[in-house]
Amino acid sequence: MKNNINPKSYTLTKYLLTISMLSFYLLCFLMVVVSIKTKQANLGEWWTNNYLKVGFILQVMGMLFGIIYFLIRYRLHKRSEYKYNKKESYFVITYLCSFILLIVFCFLLLLVMKYAIVSYFVLTFIFIIFVFILGITISVLETISRLKEQALVNKVWFENNKGKKTQHEIKEEKKAQELLEKNDNPFMEEKND
Repeated sequence: MKNNINPKSYTLTKYLLTISMLSFYLLCFLMVVVSIKTKQANLGEWWTNNYLKVGFILQVMGMLFGIIYFLIRYRLHKRSEYKYNKKESYFVITYLCSFILLIVFCFLLLLVMKYAIVSYFVLTFIFIIFVFILGITISVLETISRLKEQALVNKVWFENNKGKKTQHEIKEEKKAQELLEKNDNPFMEEKND
C-alpha cells in the first residue's frame, strides 16, 4: 500500500451510507403517515399539496449521500490497493444492485399514490417491507465486503505509526514529568528534623 490511509476514514464514510438509509426510511415513514391519513380521509391541505415535494427531497438526499458514499468508498478501495476475492466481489455487486433497487422502490412508493389510490395503503406497506429488507441487506453486505480491507489498512496504519507520538501525548508526558519533579506534594508528611 503506497498511501497511508487513516482507518477512521472507513468509519466516517459509513456515516454517509447511514444518512442515506435514514433518508429512505424517513421517506417510508412519510408515506405511511400519508397513506393512513388518506385512508381516514383527513389528510390536511398542506400534506395533499406538498407530500410529493417532501418525498422527492428525501429521495434525492438519500441518492446523493449514497452516491457520495460509493464514490469515496471506491477511492479508498483504490488507494488501499486491496484486491477483492470472488466472494467479496459478489457482495459488492449485490449491495450496489440492492441500492439501485432501493432507489427504484422508493421512487415507486412516491408515485403509487397518484396512480393507485384504491390499493395505496396495501402497496405502501409492501414497498416499505422491501425497502427495509434491502436497507438491511445493503448494510450487512457492505460491512462484510470491507472487513478484510479495513483490517489491512488498520495493520499498515498502526505499523507505520507505532513509534510516533502525537502532540497531545507529548504535552501530557511533559505535564506528568513536571508533576513528578515537584517536591511540594501536600499528601506527603513533612520530615521534622
